[in-house]
Amino acid sequence: MDGAGAAPLSTRWSAAAADAAAVLLLAALAVLGARLQTGESPRLPGIVWALGVAVYLSVFATVVPLVLFGKTVGMALADLSARSASGGGLPAAAAFRRWLATAATAATAGLLLFWTASHPEAPTPADRFSGHALTVD
Repeated sequence: MDGAGAAPLSTRWSAAAADAAAVLLLAALAVLGARLQTGESPRLPGIVWALGVAVYLSVFATVVPLVLFGKTVGMALADLSARSASGGGLPAAAAFRRWLATAATAATAGLLLFWTASHPEAPTPADRFSGHALTVD
């Protein structure tokens, strides 16, 4: 795994909150745009569609910046990065695996972080699955 030590969970929470807020804002704009277009509040199929858009946006808001810059918007705000051994962004497969592990952690309401919480700088499931730890810049 790359990096001397993993970033603390408190810093990671800040980055994750900022990334989630950005994705939710974009998904909310899609719902509001549909509301303006139709004049009606979304029904269940529209809500399912909006959730699908949020997942789709989260993939692109995470994987593309990690490949290009080694950090997402939230990671940049929290001064974190995930770099490859060459110092650039992550390989696309590693960035996607990081997103998958983060989504799995969110889907389990953070239960996968119990192993990480025992040691402040232990790698998270995303660190282990992608092979690249988040480090503080």
